[in-house]
Amino acid sequence: MTISARTKGSQDVCGMGRQSSTQGRKGAPLPPVYVSINGHTIRKNAVTGSAEPPIRIARSKNDTRPTYASEIEIVGPARLVYDPRKAIMRCGARLVIECADVKVVR
Repeated sequence: MTISARTKGSQDVCGMGRQSSTQGRKGAPLPPVYVSINGHTIRKNAVTGSAEPPIRIARSKNDTRPTYASEIEIVGPARLVYDPRKAIMRCGARLVIECADVKVVR
């Protein structure tokens, strides 16, 4: 599956139908994809022995239906953002990766 980029054999999970470039129609920059890690899921997996995917992929800061994965590949430019004073994402994440595109490996 591929988040936002349409390639042969992939699925557009976010429903955005983006091209793999960082520009949309009329040259406007596309909004970034946000990647964060759910620490509660990691702790739960360690205690219960389950294997729930802890990587949260959102198409906006207020995304109410994110995609979860166990392994991703960041495509294109990316930047790591941390704000110790307030949450960056609606889920409460204070550390996120802002990137142009993400490919879900599994």
